[in-house]
Amino acid sequence: MNLFLSFLSLFLMLIHDVSSQSQDFYFLRGTVQSIAGEPLLYTNIGIIDTEIGTLSDQDGSFQLKTPIKHLDDTLIFSALGYKRHRLKLNEIENPFRLKIQLKEKDLLMDEVVEATEKRKQHEVRIGNGRSFLLHGNLEIDSLYAGAAYAMLIHKEAYPQMDFIHGAYLRIAKNMMPSFKVRMRILAVDSLNHNKPGEDLIQDQLVVASEMEKGWLYFPVPQTYELKANAFYLTFEWILSQKERKQIGETYRQFMERFPEKDKMDTVMVEGEPIITQFISTLLTGTIFGTTTQTKDRERFPTYSRKNSFGEWKRSGSTLSALIDLANYPKSESK
Repeated sequence: MNLFLSFLSLFLMLIHDVSSQSQDFYFLRGTVQSIAGEPLLYTNIGIIDTEIGTLSDQDGSFQLKTPIKHLDDTLIFSALGYKRHRLKLNEIENPFRLKIQLKEKDLLMDEVVEATEKRKQHEVRIGNGRSFLLHGNLEIDSLYAGAAYAMLIHKEAYPQMDFIHGAYLRIAKNMMPSFKVRMRILAVDSLNHNKPGEDLIQDQLVVASEMEKGWLYFPVPQTYELKANAFYLTFEWILSQKERKQIGETYRQFMERFPEKDKMDTVMVEGEPIITQFISTLLTGTIFGTTTQTKDRERFPTYSRKNSFGEWKRSGSTLSALIDLANYPKSESK
């Protein structure tokens, strides 16, 4: 049986001196802040549906290497809870000292209606609760980041289960001293072949851990009401620039010594071939658990992207993840 994990967002690009632009690439450095001057960590930065995408670090700083062919494109900055900012690459005056400021969104809260009578509390756990480990997949990047997996959840069979109480992600193997993962709830984009769309929750739901493997729990800090009958339970690797470079260099050296470890795998999904590049030896990094059984793919279609604004593509594997839903907010828990 051919079992494998979700792709490991590894980064394998030679680091260039960014003090001057090369003929083939355009380098950017800067910071992302709120209007008040607070650094905005883990901001998604990139060009939609391209190989260009990254995340800001905890201090709001970022750097990006962009092929010259994209100079006529628009760079997008997107932070949870803030309005998107668009910047034409060919209009940037100083690419090494960019200072991007984002405005907060005007969030409209749904009216909370108090129940006039007691109701029986119900909970349900939905998702793919299995995971197998054989090998991890390899993505060749260095300065790029924002890779993520999104699993489609249907809850039509669970009426009134509109409140999120928590979620779980299977960590199949971790070889980092510590790691971070961000959970996001994305809408189903009916205008884009029902792929993952906009964020339905605007808060940062980031969990840090040192576990080697197991189920990583994502608590929710407040009550989130989710009326949509379908949504994507999404998990995003959060890696600093230093971590990405270290992972990339580790695998670059390994692949120079053992090129035969770099392999391709093809899985047919809905009549279309899904080709995945993977490496059979995990040296460093963190891998999310997945399964590849046909019944799992049919029940929980999974998509992946390679960077912050990369194109969402159907995966040949199914993410191992679960979400707890209930018909009451957590504040009413017994």
